Amino acid sequence: MSITPKIAKSLENYLQDRATRVIEEGLWLLNHDYRDAVIDLCGDQIGAKRLT
Repeated sequence: MSITPKIAKSLENYLQDRATRVIEEGLWLLNHDYRDAVIDLCGDQIGAKRLT
């Protein structure tokens, strides 16, 4: 299956929307308790220790 211009545009729009949401969520996290948010995202203390 080749990627048509319509599929490429749809994929581009999806990725832009997803990137915007990730950035918005990241900015929200900066304004809240960072460590608790990292634990929520990682689901464990080990992940939080790696990122904080």
